[in-house]
Amino acid sequence: SELGPESDKLHSEIGELASTLDIVITVGKVAQTYRQSSTNQVATWMPAVDRSEAVTLLRKTLRAGDVALFKGSHSEHLEEVVNELENKLTADRDT
Repeated sequence: SELGPESDKLHSEIGELASTLDIVITVGKVAQTYRQSSTNQVATWMPAVDRSEAVTLLRKTLRAGDVALFKGSHSEHLEEVVNELENKLTADRDT
């Protein structure tokens, strides 16, 4: 893990913070631990198995004016989610 020996603790803290959001879409197995460590279940949690499924969930969920935060290790390549989402939203808008 990029976070070293503090990884579990830091992921628990992220889960706790994320639980205050409206919707949290997680990608992959490690990210699903965020929900398990959360004690405050305000958020609607939507697990995605991979980046492609995350894009599908985001397209179904995001509305004009929404703010999306993408957090993950560099190895997760979430920039690909951002790029694919941007391309699909641009294509949707142009049709």
